[in-house]
Amino acid sequence: MAIARALVLEPKVLLMDEPFSALDENLRENLRILIREIHDNRKMTSILVTHDLNEAFFVSDTISIMKSGNILQTGNVETILKKPKNSKVAKFLGYKNLFKCEVKNKEMTIVDAEYKQNIDKKDGEYNVLFFPEDIILANEDKKMNLVGQIENQRRLLYGYTLDLKSKNTKWQVFVSGENNEYQLGKIENWHCDASKIYFFEEDNHERL
Repeated sequence: MAIARALVLEPKVLLMDEPFSALDENLRENLRILIREIHDNRKMTSILVTHDLNEAFFVSDTISIMKSGNILQTGNVETILKKPKNSKVAKFLGYKNLFKCEVKNKEMTIVDAEYKQNIDKKDGEYNVLFFPEDIILANEDKKMNLVGQIENQRRLLYGYTLDLKSKNTKWQVFVSGENNEYQLGKIENWHCDASKIYFFEEDNHERL
């Protein structure tokens, strides 16, 4: 009803502040579709304030992530997900594999962890992100970068999310497929290609 009253005035800008927060999931999903259709049909600017990432990704063409009144990053869904500007944005998105590393003589070492990897990067300190889907079970003929114990697993629609502990660090790994061959307590060997490691544009010397 509130949306209908606003549309009667034929506004140039429609502002919605947490409009779906008190609704059940099915009704929320239907209203997301309706809002998107209204926006496209009326060709007007719509601003939606939400803490729900799925809601933002579904409805929006452009997303701005804010903290303490400051805009941390603005971009489309693909940019926000795959190229977070700094670790604050990555944490807000729910990414777990955030680490401080040092690069010296083309070798990267994660601080406080026994993890080393050759990488073509200038010497210095960096904050890095390992995307869960880019960490894979290492083949026998490939050097193992990471050895850890599975502490937890969660079933998703197209696979599993595994929580892996290695020394003083914890990692989150996504495994696709229907068959669950990864058991709690099991020691696994993992690998991440150097080209997949994400170096943040900003905050390379800030604490994570």
